[in-house]
Amino acid sequence: MERFFENAMYASRWLLAPIYFGLSLEGVDKIM
Repeated sequence: MERFFENAMYASRWLLAPIYFGLSLEGVDKIM
């Protein structure tokens, strides 16, 4: 179970990273 949680955290990080990156770029676009 612990291993599954570790894998889930790792997977979610890779799934959320592009979304977060896109949102931060969008935010910078609005500021500029």
